[in-house]
Amino acid sequence: MRTAVLPVHPAEASRLTADLSAFAAFTEAGDGVTRLAYSALERRAHAFFEERMRELGCAVHTDAAGNTVAELAPTADTDVAGAIGTGSHLDSVVHGGRFDGIAGVVAAMEVARLAVGSSIARRRPWRFVAFAAEEGARFGQACNGSRMIAGLTSVEDTRHLRDVDGVSMYQAMCDVGLAPDELLSHVWDPAQWHAFVELHVEQGAVLQDAGVAIGVVDSISGSTRLHVVVDGTASHTGATPMHRRRDALVAAASCVIAGNSIANDSAHHGTRVTVGRLDVSPGAITTIPRTRRFRCGCARRRQ
Repeated sequence: MRTAVLPVHPAEASRLTADLSAFAAFTEAGDGVTRLAYSALERRAHAFFEERMRELGCAVHTDAAGNTVAELAPTADTDVAGAIGTGSHLDSVVHGGRFDGIAGVVAAMEVARLAVGSSIARRRPWRFVAFAAEEGARFGQACNGSRMIAGLTSVEDTRHLRDVDGVSMYQAMCDVGLAPDELLSHVWDPAQWHAFVELHVEQGAVLQDAGVAIGVVDSISGSTRLHVVVDGTASHTGATPMHRRRDALVAAASCVIAGNSIANDSAHHGTRVTVGRLDVSPGAITTIPRTRRFRCGCARRRQ
């Protein structure tokens, strides 16, 4: 593969750096960036995006899912249908990277600036989207903003999805001024879209290891989130012989190892399995675990 790195004017580089830093500043205290879905910080980032896009002359609106959409109208007479869109998300995982999501949003902003400042005719509407709640870090389900506008997550779903504090997604959306009861009326019409492209920072090291500057995605992984409960029997660690035990943690550990083996099997190339949270009850060093809960994220490559 041959790649080329185009030169960037110092003024453009400075502007991009400033925008990236501005978004990264919307974060909770601590390492990295923490800007969780449907939080006040996430909405502040969306407000910053909206302000910048209005300054460029875009028409901007926020849908019921919290996605912010800016649009530049066509400048040429044409009968082609559907908009061309670009953008990414503004929420983050806990202690995430400063470029995750916002790289694609800042790139969209820069495309809008270049479009406004050029004489290139636009045959279609150009839309620039900052999606909401795409990370599954808070509520355990990923791609919420895009799922909602596709009609794949209902109002009732938002009432059942909860964070670690027991706050429902529905309540969190209401708390930041959104209207989840209107989700059904805000589903996007596929006929109004021609294409969508997203720039995203690589969060692994595949391209870096290969010495390649940029990659083009040719397939995607479908993500699944699982909440697994393993039931055993709690008993005293000193009094219960090994052959009489029903240790929920041992059984759960076997599940974790099995998932790791499946993902590393060449027959399942491209599969990812991660157990990112483990809860043990009763959680005492002298008691055999009775209940073991773990949350698992799985992604399998789909052509």
